[in-house]
Amino acid sequence: MVNVLIIGASGRMGNWFYRYLTYMRNQEANLLKNNLLQIKKVKKNRLNINKIFLVDSRNLDDIVAEKNVYMSNEISDFIDKSDIVIFCTPTEITVNLLKKLFKYFKSGTTVVEVSSIKNQIYKKLEKYSRLRSEIQFLSIHPMFGPGAPVSSPSNIILHVLGNSLSKPRQTRLMKAIFPNFTIIKLEKPGSHDTLVSLMISLIYFMNLVFSKTLIDTIAGLDIKTKKSKLKFLKQISGSSFKIQSILSESILTDDAFLFIGLFLGSPVSKQIIKRYGILYNQLAAKLEDKNKSYLKNYILKTKKEVSEQVNLEDSYEILYRFLNT
Repeated sequence: MVNVLIIGASGRMGNWFYRYLTYMRNQEANLLKNNLLQIKKVKKNRLNINKIFLVDSRNLDDIVAEKNVYMSNEISDFIDKSDIVIFCTPTEITVNLLKKLFKYFKSGTTVVEVSSIKNQIYKKLEKYSRLRSEIQFLSIHPMFGPGAPVSSPSNIILHVLGNSLSKPRQTRLMKAIFPNFTIIKLEKPGSHDTLVSLMISLIYFMNLVFSKTLIDTIAGLDIKTKKSKLKFLKQISGSSFKIQSILSESILTDDAFLFIGLFLGSPVSKQIIKRYGILYNQLAAKLEDKNKSYLKNYILKTKKEVSEQVNLEDSYEILYRFLNT
């Protein structure tokens, strides 16, 4: 049986991991109660969790502790009792904590970090892995938000493999911790950061600007409504605006440190956001020139290139199914 420590437990992702670990532990208990042979088979491939330790410098009072769950503001209360340590903290904080805690991890500890950008922290993990080969470091990125169901088999986790000789062990640990999730292996942190820059950093940047544009524009909008102006726009809008506004508002629930880390934590993110700015300015200039021919060709070419890789009609149907569920 293993004890798991979550650092940053009061954060949104820290809370997700707490809910996930308690779900796993309760699921094991139910299997044991209903079918002893089945739980013996399952335990070979998954964690057998004993105690869960929660640490955060912020308030932990909102967390409802279950049996064998212990809370503190001090990492030192649990570090020597923990078999798995999960860092649910911003990248800079994780790097600083690793430096302070490195010598206090007990032999055989598995250290898991979940930062969105890997370039900086990956180098530190490789260094620590060479210094203490008996400690296993897992660099992962859950590709879902903290609102995702803990039991959903559709959850995807990116796993950036270390350069050590323990890759098979890393794979076994990942399957033990996340037996029901899809795990995508990546060999290099650069590949991860490029993917994240496209799928997350750029989206966060675009939606941040979208939200700011909305707020600045509707401030001068002369309409009388009992609703807020944003709610009024949703009330009268079609599907495109509804989807876009839901996305932008959901993104704004994340911590400001996540935005900053995504924008500044990787050179790739800055390059892709800058490329977006260049394309934006080029297209905006053609709008200013009222160049209809250029705009038509731009739209048709983009549509053709995208449709060669995905079915646009399928995407349209999915959009409406989402809105009508």
